[in-house]
Amino acid sequence: MELINRTHQRSRKGESTVSVTIKGVITISKVAALTLGLKSGDEVAFYQDEKASADWYLKKEKGVKLRQNSAGGMLCNCASVARSLLKSIDKSEKANMMLATEPIEGGFYAIITRAAK
Repeated sequence: MELINRTHQRSRKGESTVSVTIKGVITISKVAALTLGLKSGDEVAFYQDEKASADWYLKKEKGVKLRQNSAGGMLCNCASVARSLLKSIDKSEKANMMLATEPIEGGFYAIITRAAK
């Protein structure tokens, strides 16, 4: 048996995150929703960098409609985006990633895929 002590494993609770599942559920944490000023009924679009396929961005604009989840965050369904994102970072079922709290030029918020859990 090889045991790993997970007691002190860092949690992302209370941080700006985006979670994606292979079934197409995309969840934006409450902290991220507040930071980006997102509310139920707003729409967001997802962008992938053509030259760096693991680099993804989120922008508040016409795209996928958001609804509030029970935790106070936002969620939407978009299987094509979810599957493309997961494939680009070599994840098969789901991923939880940090979301930048400051936008880059053009109002794009980086989804930090390199630290996906």
